[in-house]
Amino acid sequence: MFRHTLARDLLERGVPMEDVAEILGHSMAITEKYYAKFDKRREKRLEQRLVEFWENDLVTKSLARNAVNRSERLLF
Repeated sequence: MFRHTLARDLLERGVPMEDVAEILGHSMAITEKYYAKFDKRREKRLEQRLVEFWENDLVTKSLARNAVNRSERLLF
């Protein structure tokens, strides 16, 4: 239990995931599997990548445009 608390506290304080893996003696895969949810910087970075993807994706743009058009038709 102490190891989980230590890992969580380190990640929440901004220690890189690679360093936490080394401190715990785990591989990166194991560390990410159990502790990724506590790495707020990683979470924000991944969310930003998704936003950038959605903003530039033709299918997403088309779906959003169609949804707006449908909602406008419902208003009139």
